[in-house]
Amino acid sequence: MSDLAHKPFTIRVFFIDDQATTVNLLKTITQKGLPEVESHFFTNGQDAIKKMKDGLPTIIVTDWQMPEIDGLELTKIIVSQKKEIFPFHYIIFLTIKDDSSDLALALESGAHDYIKKPFNMLELVARVRTGIRTLKLEYELMLLNEQLEKVSAIDSLTEAFNRRQGDKILLQELNKVQRNIQEITVFMIDLDNFKSINDTFGHNTGDEILREASKRIQIAARSYDYLIRWGGDEFLLVCPCLQEENAIELANRALHLISGQAFNVLEDQEIQLNISIGIASLTRGETITPRELIQQADVALYQAKNNGRNQFHVFQEK
Repeated sequence: MSDLAHKPFTIRVFFIDDQATTVNLLKTITQKGLPEVESHFFTNGQDAIKKMKDGLPTIIVTDWQMPEIDGLELTKIIVSQKKEIFPFHYIIFLTIKDDSSDLALALESGAHDYIKKPFNMLELVARVRTGIRTLKLEYELMLLNEQLEKVSAIDSLTEAFNRRQGDKILLQELNKVQRNIQEITVFMIDLDNFKSINDTFGHNTGDEILREASKRIQIAARSYDYLIRWGGDEFLLVCPCLQEENAIELANRALHLISGQAFNVLEDQEIQLNISIGIASLTRGETITPRELIQQADVALYQAKNNGRNQFHVFQEK
């Protein structure tokens, strides 16, 4: 999620004009017409650009004709770096130009509006407020899209990643392995005899068990590992930069937190749950498909179950 989502939403206005008389007039107008808005005044585009690099939502009211960086060049810089540096901006030109081709050029370059000089205070205030409303709507839409993206990636029951997102994560992390950036270990974790819990205590209790098991696995894992609900009662834990010897420590933590501690999901009864874990690891530079890696983890999981369950097994090439 965008860093801006964790900050109070505020919009500021940057006024840019190389003429001191115009800057003073703009200061007077904002004091009277926009007293609640955070306003900044600049006599050149360079200083405004430096200040804008913090990425906060900004209305830019800029003169067109200025030395060094004029309004048109300033607009092109901002638009070209919208994704990386200037995500929320609204540009209004101040100009003496009245030729329709010039004004079309300003709008085509990325400006949103223009005001002809000499300008009227009420018109300027109204157009700035239009920019504020526009940026606020863009910001709210960004938050909504990020929330929808998060919902589409998360399993609603366990709050682990869902299978669809898990496929993307696995491919992303395997690409790093193949580019010699990192090693990786995956854990296929299956809740032993989970069907009997559903049959004995009901599906609501089974859902509570799944939620609690997910939480415990995440406690055993590191903060930057990925927990994915792979199937009904099966989880895949993807651990970048984890070597096999450290993977064994993590598997033991998971066994202790789940198999070693009863689940208190019923008022008058504790439920004991065991898990089996299959582990598959890759060193840097290895080339393998996600399907092949999952198959290795599955083979190790089946071996753990065949050995008596409630344990882990590490995949070994024959």
